[in-house]
Amino acid sequence: MTCDDYFAQHRAPLALAVRQFLAQQLDYDALQDVSWQLLGQWQSLPRDCADKQADSPQESVFWHLLHSLHLWNQNELAQDPALRHQLHDCAACLLGEGPAPLGCIGTRP
Repeated sequence: MTCDDYFAQHRAPLALAVRQFLAQQLDYDALQDVSWQLLGQWQSLPRDCADKQADSPQESVFWHLLHSLHLWNQNELAQDPALRHQLHDCAACLLGEGPAPLGCIGTRP
């Protein structure tokens, strides 16, 4: 699997998990499981994926969103209106439903 394959395969599942969490259809622990699984799968990719630079604005949003799930605690993710709005916009971007939100810039781990 290439870096591009990884991103293409995992952007929609991440976005959908975030949407489910925001709609209270997925609990925090399950969301964390999804994010850790994604990070674990990234670690198994070839070393040429170690470049920190994302290949596209959408991939940069993917990494920003994934990192945000580990940066903020459960209460902040569930209750902070501005953060929830940002998570929603990031998920929409990953699903091709909107542009990359301003300030949502992430790098590869």
